[in-house]
Amino acid sequence: MRDVVIGYLHGDLITTPFHHSLLRTFIYDLCNNNRILNFIPVYASVNIGGPRNRIVREFLDGSGEWLWMLDTDATFDGDLLDRLLDVADPTDIPILGALTHRLQDTGTADPSGMPVRSVVPVAYQDTTVDGELVGYSTLTAHTGDGLLEVDETGCHCLLIHRDVLTKMTSDHPYPWFSETILPNGTTCGEDITFCRQARQAGFPIHIDTRLEAGHAKMMVLTSRGAS
Repeated sequence: MRDVVIGYLHGDLITTPFHHSLLRTFIYDLCNNNRILNFIPVYASVNIGGPRNRIVREFLDGSGEWLWMLDTDATFDGDLLDRLLDVADPTDIPILGALTHRLQDTGTADPSGMPVRSVVPVAYQDTTVDGELVGYSTLTAHTGDGLLEVDETGCHCLLIHRDVLTKMTSDHPYPWFSETILPNGTTCGEDITFCRQARQAGFPIHIDTRLEAGHAKMMVLTSRGAS
């Protein structure tokens, strides 16, 4: 039942937490359900959309059913993939992310003048003005609440069913990841663009707040530090 392909972008180095997480995942899979079919590591520097599209194209050229897209500053338990697969469904939950967090500027400074930043979930909803999409705002996502449908999330730890990617190829050979600009000039990153276009193709997007992937920066960001 080897039906999962793990794809990730990398630079010259990857973080130690990611390396350890990948090893734990491989060992857990080898000793349990044998779901991992292949790995697709792709080098990337400034351009992120193109290399992400290369991962998708190589995935579609193979036989895997699920693509697990990861960032190399992610950290996660060895059984996270299995737990994602227990929740995901090709029809009802074809795009599923674990709960991840990022740093966000608060617009304030501490007594020394350093900017104050908070830890917030990577879970977004569209922001519209007079019916026009102008951006996206962060949703509240509490650990353990369960499934949460979102308009957008990141590709830090995202499980995607093959049908999503094949349907999105109908009018362009590389339609998945690219930066886009909204009519008001707001720039959307390649992961936000992917989510928007996947929803336009009819696929809902969920995150499961019971499942978490840390974000290794100067420290590992998790829900424990979230505001």
